[in-house]
Amino acid sequence: MMQFADVSNIFTIVEKWFIFYVCVDNGLQFMLLAVGFFTLHGKRGRLSLPEIETLMKSPLLPGVSVLTPAYNEELTICDSVRSMLMLRHPSHEVIVINDGSTDRTLSLLTEEFRLYRSSRIPTGNLPTSAIHGVYESLDSIKLVVIDKENRGKADALNAGLNHSRMPLVGAVDSDSLLERDALIGVSTPFLEDPDNTVATGGIVRVINGCTVKHGLVQHIAAPKSLLARLQVVEYLRASL
Repeated sequence: MMQFADVSNIFTIVEKWFIFYVCVDNGLQFMLLAVGFFTLHGKRGRLSLPEIETLMKSPLLPGVSVLTPAYNEELTICDSVRSMLMLRHPSHEVIVINDGSTDRTLSLLTEEFRLYRSSRIPTGNLPTSAIHGVYESLDSIKLVVIDKENRGKADALNAGLNHSRMPLVGAVDSDSLLERDALIGVSTPFLEDPDNTVATGGIVRVINGCTVKHGLVQHIAAPKSLLARLQVVEYLRASL
């Protein structure tokens, strides 16, 4: 004869704990939202065009090394690098770390930006996997490409840090696009309050629905699908 245990009490307990968890999580999120609102309320918004032009001419704005780990990114790597090279900043360099890609990532970069094997020597000593070669462009662009064995994003960033030449470094995914004035925005706090500024960051937004031309966002619009629109809200919630 089959016997059935009464599991209704177990389900009731699980439901109560689930409701408790949801309430606590939403309460914490609301608290962070409130704190963020009052914190940002007294902060200055976007830099104006005259301010950007002034900073572009300032020798005091610290330079930035943009580190971009890449693994099998042949579909987007050239557009992404081109976009990063066109960023407005008086002194920045782009360092792409090819983390053992098995596709045409390195060959496409070599063809697109006329890379040659460089004698650039690392200034840092962070441990990394084997470096196969360091390349720079024959054109007058500040681009460095490091080819190394695959060992993950953290190891790739260490390799980029070892070869960086700027006082500030920023990590960007190779499939991401930056607003043209992004570097000025994130480096300005180091100029305004250098003693108390440790790190800065930006907002990650979904590019679905936007119009991109030559690696630059020309028009911002919402995605057509409901799922992608919910993703936009989730990204903004996580960033803000």
